[in-house]
Amino acid sequence: MLSVLFCDMVGATTLSEQIDPEEFRDLLRDYHNACAQVVQQYDGFLADLMGDGVVIYFGYPRAHEDDEVRSVRCALTIQQALQKLSLQLRHPFQVRIGVHRGRVVVGALGGASGIQSLAIGETPNIAARIQAEADPGQVLVSDSLWRLIASAFHGEALGARRLKGLQRPVELHRILDYRADVSNKGTSDRFIGRQPELELIRSSFVAMLEGQPQVLLIRGEPGIGKSRLVQQIFPHLEEASNLTVMEASCSPFTTDTPYYPISELLRRRLSLADLQPAEQFERLRKRVTDLGLPQEEALPLFSLFLSIEFDPSPWPILKDLSLARQRQRTLDLLLQGFAALALEAPVILIVEDLHWADASTIELLDQLLSDKVRCRFFVILTSRLEFHSRWNDRPHVNEILLDALRVDQAEALIRTVACNKPMPPEMLRQICIRADGNPLFLEEITATVISSSSLVERDNTWELVQPFSADVVPASMEAALMARLDQIGEAKALLQIGATLGREFSLDLLTAVVSMDRARVEQLMLQMVDQGFLRISGSSPPVYNFKHALVQDVAYQSLLRSTRQQHHARIATVMAEQFPELSRQRPELIALHLSGAGNYAEAALHWQAAGIIAAERNAVNEAVDHLNRGLSDLDHLPQAEERWQRELDLHTSLAPVQMAAYGWASPLVETTCQRAIELADRLGADDRSFAPLWGLWSNQFVSGRLVDAMRTSVDVLAVAQSDGGQIYSVPARHATSYTLFYRGEYASSVRHADVGLALFDLEMERQLCRMFQLAPTINIMTAKASSRWMLGFQGEALCGMNHMLEIARSLAHPPTLAAALSFMSFVSFYDRNWTSLLEYSKEALSISLAEGFSMWRVHAQMYNAWALHELEPSPEHAERALESSSLFRQTGSLVTDASTSCIVSLALLSLGRANEALKETFTALETAEKNHVKVMTPEILRIRGYIYSSLGEPCAADLALQQSVDLARSQEARSLELRSLTARLRLCNELPHTRSDVSAALQQVLDHMHEEAARPDSITARRILTEVA
Repeated sequence: MLSVLFCDMVGATTLSEQIDPEEFRDLLRDYHNACAQVVQQYDGFLADLMGDGVVIYFGYPRAHEDDEVRSVRCALTIQQALQKLSLQLRHPFQVRIGVHRGRVVVGALGGASGIQSLAIGETPNIAARIQAEADPGQVLVSDSLWRLIASAFHGEALGARRLKGLQRPVELHRILDYRADVSNKGTSDRFIGRQPELELIRSSFVAMLEGQPQVLLIRGEPGIGKSRLVQQIFPHLEEASNLTVMEASCSPFTTDTPYYPISELLRRRLSLADLQPAEQFERLRKRVTDLGLPQEEALPLFSLFLSIEFDPSPWPILKDLSLARQRQRTLDLLLQGFAALALEAPVILIVEDLHWADASTIELLDQLLSDKVRCRFFVILTSRLEFHSRWNDRPHVNEILLDALRVDQAEALIRTVACNKPMPPEMLRQICIRADGNPLFLEEITATVISSSSLVERDNTWELVQPFSADVVPASMEAALMARLDQIGEAKALLQIGATLGREFSLDLLTAVVSMDRARVEQLMLQMVDQGFLRISGSSPPVYNFKHALVQDVAYQSLLRSTRQQHHARIATVMAEQFPELSRQRPELIALHLSGAGNYAEAALHWQAAGIIAAERNAVNEAVDHLNRGLSDLDHLPQAEERWQRELDLHTSLAPVQMAAYGWASPLVETTCQRAIELADRLGADDRSFAPLWGLWSNQFVSGRLVDAMRTSVDVLAVAQSDGGQIYSVPARHATSYTLFYRGEYASSVRHADVGLALFDLEMERQLCRMFQLAPTINIMTAKASSRWMLGFQGEALCGMNHMLEIARSLAHPPTLAAALSFMSFVSFYDRNWTSLLEYSKEALSISLAEGFSMWRVHAQMYNAWALHELEPSPEHAERALESSSLFRQTGSLVTDASTSCIVSLALLSLGRANEALKETFTALETAEKNHVKVMTPEILRIRGYIYSSLGEPCAADLALQQSVDLARSQEARSLELRSLTARLRLCNELPHTRSDVSAALQQVLDHMHEEAARPDSITARRILTEVA
């Protein structure tokens, strides 16, 4: 990424015609020299002098983390320098400047006349076009650049302009001036966690108020939250009155300017900026007198220190002392001044970014921290890891080394960026992995993601509406990361090869790939560890990990495509020849390099092997990634039977791990299965059609399309029966029994389930787990138990579910266990056993978080929130349930939407939003009717009756309850019929004419369910009957 500054002299052609050629040559030379001096000041690269045009790069040949700001400050300073130059010339002139930032390739171009390093790409052209839009004396920047620098400059939006040669309009901004008063530019005020660190700050603050000087050094990598932590002290300043707070910040521009942060701090404290020199001198005199410092020494020495113009002749100290002694005396007086300040009131001195401090500032701090100030003085210092303190062994000095945020803290921070709304779990997981707990990375990646068109903001959540990967480097961070890489010298090339190797690589492999002495390689790698780029694990041989995925990406992307391909080819050869065992155990490693080298056919085979291994380890997200990469590589091959065969293999392996990772209802699953069915048909491979056909059924089923699912389940059963082997018969009976259950055909569901259960064999079940990433028998047992519960055999059903969970645990297969615990949550919800629901949902959530199961995660969060609400009603729990239900619906799992709707309507009602709750019941029943999902529909009608009753509409409530009873009766769902009749009987005080009929019907259901007399619903029903009688 490069920031390109294009500067052009206005009216140069006309001017050249008006004056002597030699004079015009001299003018251009002065113009170029003035520009060159400014460019040197900001460490830019003067790329081209094209007569009246000047092109300047920031980010090449060396990047700085603030190249965007440097480029615009350079533009403003060039305008100022040229205005001064123009006033000195006989022929004044003005320039226009445009600045743009974008990705380029810098290469050597030229011929016999010379070679230049020029940026190739649209960025320089856009910068030139932006310059052409500027008025004389103006600096214009593109909107994409403005978004990165807005906190550092005052500017004016000019709107969209159509630039010559560009199809899309470009938003432009005029730069007015640099905001030199802004400290900690870009520091966010969001703050999560850090409780031990906050407690240390608080205790140090209290100790300082009690008279004990305190020093706190906060160290950490860029973006880890050093400045944010410092800002947390300010709310506590209200606890103490009459405090003096002084803030200074070191700068990469002033590392060779003695005392720069301290002198700037004092100039701000004295408010010297808008005063004339004489006024500045008098203000300094007054403050020196107030502090009791000797005027004959402090006034002249501090005037020099603060760059105040004054007459030195009346001050003997300037003649009597050498420059070295003047410097030492200035240092002594500064220390006396700080001590005097601390006698007036407690002092907090904050100095940030010590890694950029000049040597004199460090010397001053060294004196300040060596007990020269023995009073109420609190010094807070921040630095990056490369700064090593010499003060840790001194009294009252504490150091905080900031670590990455925990996952829960990272997710909380992401939520604050996302307008306090939850994000889709898979996106949340990707962001957390990419940022690796760095708060700045978390914020910037999240901001990049939510500003994309892939996410849409809904009332309660963010919804993913098109594919998007968090695998991005935010524009706001790329320059900073590249700058860090450019500072490491010869290790940069080694780090780039490491980035090509992958997120993790061994010293042995790296040494085999590079042509460098092993000892030197290890030395440079340790340097990278010390500077925070890498982590090291193991000792023989060492293994290195990139500390942040973003660092790896920037290092890799900084390579030219041709260089990357050469690196990948070399690595693939070395792995195959020297590390065959590693290639066999970790096929994804050699696959990565075969892909990068363009050997796509062989790469696809290794990606498939890697996907299968990952699936067997239950690493479903990794398996999805490996298999998708294999399919991407096949896209490079011509359409032919060999490619189709490999593609069928990959799709067949991909579908079950997609189900485990994203949920069965994911559109990705449907696409994968349909493609596999198409390929099997094209190849005439009838024996390969069962798995994708079953996968298609599961997608249709879970997404609530039960008409399609019923039809496909019949096809699945037919294929299984024609195959003749019982291994396919078990998942086929799973398909039919489950579909029938959700269609409300409970007796038929039980019959199919019994056929499937008769085939159960534990070892076959383990094999089926590997094939489908799910144990079909677990689902069959759930379908039967749930059907029996609906039919009124509640005790038997609960025993069956407990047995199901025992088998699920014995399989030691995380996707199956997560599903089993979620099924237990379903039944606990039917059964209204809130304690069990809390227990099972909590365990399901733990597994889903650990394994990355997106659908089961939000499912567990929804049921967990509702269990907590039932046990301890609170608006917070109800709101959490609503948020989770929105996210769960985004997974497309509409087959359970009736149950979800029950939670949503009850949560809305508990929050006082009865009309919304009522609307939810109507919407839910319309959806259920359209998709032929009948399970729990009587319960929705019962809840509708409850809502009407709460609104004081007993007739409407009774009608809804009667409809619930009728529907439950038509399904033979006696458990739900019992519940609705009990609710209807409660209304009899308001509608007494219905009492006898309802009582008789309720008693009849109780008689049918006599074996369930001890169950809570039966006990409640009998109690209501007694009260009414």
